[in-house]
Amino acid sequence: MIVTMDKLNRSYWTPLRLLFVVLGLATYVLMHNHYRVEYIDDPWSLSYAYNLVEKGEVYDTLFGYLDGEGGTALFSRTYAYVYGAFLHIFGWTRGNGYLLSTLLMGGAATVWYFLWREWGFPKEKALDFVLIMLLFDPYFGNAHKMRVDNIGFLIASLSLYLFLKRKYFFSGLLLLIAFENHPMGAIAFFYILAHLFHIRKEMAENPPLYAKGALIFILGCTAGIGYYLALHLPYLREGLSEMGSRASGHSFLNYFFLNRMAWRHLPELGLIFLCLGLFFFKKEYRVYSVLIPLMIASLVTSFLLHRGNMHYMIYFYPPFLMVIVSVFHDIRWEKLLLAGFLLFQLPQYGYLYYTQRDYDHRAFMNGLTEVLSLTEEDDTLIYGMFNGWYAFLESNYHCYGYFGRAGLDSSALPDHFYVIEDDIYFEEGYDRDLDQFVADNEQLTGQVYSITILGEVPFYGSLKAVVKEYLRTTQ
Repeated sequence: MIVTMDKLNRSYWTPLRLLFVVLGLATYVLMHNHYRVEYIDDPWSLSYAYNLVEKGEVYDTLFGYLDGEGGTALFSRTYAYVYGAFLHIFGWTRGNGYLLSTLLMGGAATVWYFLWREWGFPKEKALDFVLIMLLFDPYFGNAHKMRVDNIGFLIASLSLYLFLKRKYFFSGLLLLIAFENHPMGAIAFFYILAHLFHIRKEMAENPPLYAKGALIFILGCTAGIGYYLALHLPYLREGLSEMGSRASGHSFLNYFFLNRMAWRHLPELGLIFLCLGLFFFKKEYRVYSVLIPLMIASLVTSFLLHRGNMHYMIYFYPPFLMVIVSVFHDIRWEKLLLAGFLLFQLPQYGYLYYTQRDYDHRAFMNGLTEVLSLTEEDDTLIYGMFNGWYAFLESNYHCYGYFGRAGLDSSALPDHFYVIEDDIYFEEGYDRDLDQFVADNEQLTGQVYSITILGEVPFYGSLKAVVKEYLRTTQ
């Protein structure tokens, strides 16, 4: 039995919290379909769902991982089925995908509200945690992306919550479903271990009860293993060997230090250390003791599941964020925390919106299809920018780097194909495999490609996309 801790006798919905909600909702509306005008992981992830649900294809035909762990061979069928079902009904548009991501992140935040309440935190602390979480960059950013992490974080959080509610079978089942969606879903297991350490005295008072719970939990995990094997058994041997060669790095290091924009997160790191110092100095761990094993579980998992992507911080951050919220509440500075957070985070989103304010995704898609108008029967290869995939879902579309990733021989280059160049990624060398393949093919065949510019489509600012046609001619 988890005992309710201190109760804060203050108004629940203060004017500042209401202002926070209004500004938060306005930010979500303004940034919808506008957070990142072009982001590689969005079509990369969503194409998994489209390929599986609409075409019955398992591997990654968009970017070129045609074997091993590519596509949904080893993981992410859960993501594919959920996003695929939603977009099959409401339409395969980027905006609809972002809407689902936002709903999933809102669901995860709601689960964490009830998790903190189960652990005895007052309503005000749990509420402020949710308010800050939903506007905090790791969570706000993922709510405006279509990576597999949104649904994975939600399912892992539900697994943990059901364990606290002693729904052990479904907790174990969801744990393995979260893992199937993405290996990071396994963090729910480590948070469960943290919870068990937290209630170790209670467990010692009634061992038979928790032994029975452990057995039921194992049965749920077994059912989850069956779910995983039913989806992935034919691909396990080849996929696991590939996965091991790609898993590397550390999320905390990437988020705070190594990522290109990591400097933006250094104030967060300073605040974490400051609040941790106050947390131990004021001996708050005697009241909120669950936070210590949760933080340890977060750090340990980040090393055990060493896939160094900053987006995985959504799995690791909750206990540290609650330390911040709890400390500010206990020193009665919660208003300063909410106001300071708004002043810290909203200008960043405002700057991002301003720099991309003239991007119109629907107009850009229409512009591409007007310049490159293809019939349904036209299977001509299109090689191009990431956003272009949304305009040519049913076409033979492949993104930058496809030829190299797919391990194709230069002789496989067709006589006729189209290229959609954008000013961003072509400048960063994403077209290297195209240039190399064209040069090798011309040397091999003794023929050259004539290149015709079919048109240009404004992207945003001074940037544009150029549509080109490559046609093999006799030298």
